[in-house]
Amino acid sequence: MALEDDEKSAIYARCKVEVESVFGHIKDKRSFRRFSLRGLEKVHTEFGIVALAHNLLKVAGIRLTTFQQKQKS
Repeated sequence: MALEDDEKSAIYARCKVEVESVFGHIKDKRSFRRFSLRGLEKVHTEFGIVALAHNLLKVAGIRLTTFQQKQKS
């Protein structure tokens, strides 16, 4: 089996936690399933906006959690 090799197992394990989870989160939590525009440049721009919104919401959540923890202590 290919995953019996330690090096290949490490690569496979790294794949599970890198970029794929971001795309899954955008699809599932942000309900972004298809592009509204046509053309590679427009799609690139549209996904850039989606990624920007995803990152802003992520930072806002982290800051809110940090603020709430400081309020408790």
